[in-house]
Amino acid sequence: MRPLLGRNPKSRHAIREGAKFAVVGLAGAVIVVAGADALHYGLGLGKYASVTISTVAGMVPNYAANRYWTFRQRLRHLSRRQTALFFVLNGAGILFQYACVAIVPVLPGRSDRLWYTAANIVGLGLAAAFRFWSYRRWVWNAPGAADDPHPAELQQAGPAPDRGDARASGARDSRGPR
Repeated sequence: MRPLLGRNPKSRHAIREGAKFAVVGLAGAVIVVAGADALHYGLGLGKYASVTISTVAGMVPNYAANRYWTFRQRLRHLSRRQTALFFVLNGAGILFQYACVAIVPVLPGRSDRLWYTAANIVGLGLAAAFRFWSYRRWVWNAPGAADDPHPAELQQAGPAPDRGDARASGARDSRGPR
C-alpha cells in the first residue's frame, strides 16, 4: 500500500522541491546569520545594513543552487525575467527579516546578541516560506505559466483528453488519478 502522500505525483514533487529548497536555504541561512552577526557585532554596522549585506551575499549561491538543483526540472531556458524576479522576491523576503529584527529592541531586556540572532532566524524562516511559495509560483516557471506551477515532467504525457470524449470512450487520463 502506497503512502497517502505518494499517491499524488504533484504532492510528491512539491515535497521533493521543498526538501531541496530547505537544504539550500539552510546553507544560505548560515551565511546570513553568521554574516549579520559578524557585521553588526564585529564591525559595528547597523542591524539593517548587516542583514542586507549578509542576505545579498547569500543570494548568489542560493540562486545557483535553486536554479540548477532545486527547480532544475522547471528549467526551460535562461531568462532575465527569472533572474530579476528571483532578486526582487528575495528583496521582498528581506522585509520579514527587517520586521523581526525591528521588534527586538522594543521588547524590554531583549536587545542583546542572542535576541538579535534569534529574531534574524525567525525572520529568515518567515522569508523562506514566502520565497518558496513565490519562487514556485513566479520565478521557476515558463513566461506566462504563473497559473500552472506544476513541473513540466508531469505535463509531458500530452494534453488531457476532452472530458466529454474521455467519458464517452471510457479512456483514462494518462497522467494518473486526480
